[in-house]
Amino acid sequence: MNCHNLLEKQTVEIERLKEAVQLARPIAWVKVHNLPDYVYFNHSQHVVSGVACQRCHGAVEQMDRVAQTSPLTMGWCLDCHRSNAHLPGSGLERAVQGLNQHPKPVAGLDCGSCHY
Repeated sequence: MNCHNLLEKQTVEIERLKEAVQLARPIAWVKVHNLPDYVYFNHSQHVVSGVACQRCHGAVEQMDRVAQTSPLTMGWCLDCHRSNAHLPGSGLERAVQGLNQHPKPVAGLDCGSCHY
C-alpha cells in the first residue's frame, strides 16, 4: 500500500487496491512515469532526504488520475541535484562529513547513482 495508506481521500480505486492487498492478488499497474531501461531509480534515497513527492510528481493529492508532470530527464534531475546538492566542496568538508557516523544523504552527481 505504501503511500496509499496515507491518503485521506478514499476512492473506488483505493478500495480496489486495499482489497487486492488483503487477498494477496497481483495488481495490473498502468505505468505513468517512464524512465529508460538503463536508468535505476530508488525512491528511498529521496524519501530519506526529505524530498516531497510533489517535487517530482506534481500535486498528486489533487489529481483525479495521476499524470507525469515533470520530464524526468537526466538534465532535469541533474539541474535539481545541482541546485539542492549542498555537496561538500573542500577536502576538509568531505573529511568532516566522512567522520559523521550518520551523514545526511546529499544529491550526488555520480553517474553510477542512476546508471548501473
